[in-house]
Amino acid sequence: MKKTILSIVSIALVCVTLLALVACGSSGVEGTYSDESGASKIKLKGGEWTQTLLDNELLSGTYEVDGNKITLKYNILGEETTYATGTVEGGKLTINGVTFSK
Repeated sequence: MKKTILSIVSIALVCVTLLALVACGSSGVEGTYSDESGASKIKLKGGEWTQTLLDNELLSGTYEVDGNKITLKYNILGEETTYATGTVEGGKLTINGVTFSK
């Protein structure tokens, strides 16, 4: 009986830890990133992104983070499509060779 309870508690702790790690994975990248000129910005928040140029919204969609890799997606004609891929680390977001800083 003790082994069964210990097994259930262990499995529950592993599940909680995994959920916490997944939740932390993308929240650390949230924020607004600007290109060198400050004209173009990408905002990441809650799994969604928005790109603006001179404070006018250009595109928006969802994003996924896997380690330091990021994929920006958007909806076109009712289908979610990859817009761009890049990296995000150390307060820098690099998309298609352009670096944006927090």
